[in-house]
Amino acid sequence: MNLARTSNSDLIDACVKGDGRAYKEVFELFSPKMMSICKRYADGYDEARDFMQEGFIRVFDNIHKFRGDSSLETWITRIMVNNAITNIRKKAKKAGFVDVADLGEDEGPESDMLDEQAQAMEIEEVLECMQKLPAGYRTVINLYAVDGKSHKEIAELLGISESTSKTQLLKARKYLKQLITLIKK
Repeated sequence: MNLARTSNSDLIDACVKGDGRAYKEVFELFSPKMMSICKRYADGYDEARDFMQEGFIRVFDNIHKFRGDSSLETWITRIMVNNAITNIRKKAKKAGFVDVADLGEDEGPESDMLDEQAQAMEIEEVLECMQKLPAGYRTVINLYAVDGKSHKEIAELLGISESTSKTQLLKARKYLKQLITLIKK
């Protein structure tokens, strides 16, 4: 049976039955996008690869729970993001979350992260800049700007206050803008 030509439903059924070819098919089908997602949250390639591998283990351990309420890709993406967040929370004390008290001076309103310079950059350059952000900044900016989470949702996910989430985003945008400016010089 050629799984590449079957439906996601057939692929899921084969995975539930423990078919190694189906596991491989799912991995090959979704790993490029999942790696991109994991890179957004990771400190580097090795950590992203670890996040992705652990995420796929969770996918295959729980594939029998997939109900089809969303696409398989959406379901796998959610698992990858949740896995990355879980790993980041484990090292949250080392991640460098900045408390509001550490802000010091008023940094003014948030600037638009995607100004002309960022829009002109290649995606790999933007990813490279994102990976240079401290873990706390990177996590919050991904959850807010890319995944569309509110500060309340971010606070709940990461076990931080809403004001800390806002501070992290403000500082992440400022730092990211500096990194982009350096690359464009």
